[in-house]
Amino acid sequence: MFTITVDGLPLIVTNIDGTPVEEVVYDSFVVNVAQRVSFILDFSKLSPSIADSPSIWFHVTAMAEMYPTYNEAASDLGIIGTL
Repeated sequence: MFTITVDGLPLIVTNIDGTPVEEVVYDSFVVNVAQRVSFILDFSKLSPSIADSPSIWFHVTAMAEMYPTYNEAASDLGIIGTL
C-alpha cells in the first residue's frame, strides 16, 4: 500500500480501477498494489505558500507496516524481507 500526495495541491479523484466515481477532493489517498486511481491536479488551487516554487513534489510513500521485516524467530515461516 502506498500513500499518494502532491505538495500544495488537492487531488481530485475521478476514477478507481477503471470505474468512474463522483469526484472527491483529498489531500492524500492510499492505493494498493495493482490498483489504479485517476485524479486531476488543478493548478489554479496551488497553495500560495509554494506558488513561487520552481518545482512541486509528487510523493509516493510506502506504508512500512504493510511489508514484512526480518524476524529471526519467524524465519522458518518465510518472513525474511527487509525495508
